[in-house]
Amino acid sequence: MNLEITPYVEGCYQSPMNLSEYKATLLSRFSNRQTRDSVERVAQDGSTKYAAQLVPIVRYNSQHNIPTIRLAFAVASWAIHLFGKTENGKVRAVYDGRRHELLDGMKVNGIETILNDKYLFGNYISELEEFGNHVRMLYKSIQSSGIHKTLQLIR
Repeated sequence: MNLEITPYVEGCYQSPMNLSEYKATLLSRFSNRQTRDSVERVAQDGSTKYAAQLVPIVRYNSQHNIPTIRLAFAVASWAIHLFGKTENGKVRAVYDGRRHELLDGMKVNGIETILNDKYLFGNYISELEEFGNHVRMLYKSIQSSGIHKTLQLIR
């Protein structure tokens, strides 16, 4: 959050909100095991959320030489989530209206389906070469080594 999202918020929004307090509230909420968000809820409608919320941050960061690897991890892990199974093979609910369309494409073109999806990334993926390379690398790593080992790569 501090490395990739905060610079975007500080650079693009003039808000009366105290950003430090807001981030502390978010961290407290997400670290509270009693109110933990489910993967299903966080990933719900990712194909809509990413187009509206993640892509502007990726573009801003890329233009200002701010890292995007953690954002790439979000995309790679969401793409894996679309398959509807955990690393242990447990079936997981997936709530995304475009799931089947994207999975059909991924069966043929893998992660390139996500990266070249005009709805998700518009025509911007060509200007986001480093981000795209990170998504590809992290997607492959999650497939071969699992989510937890891949997460260690970006910490």
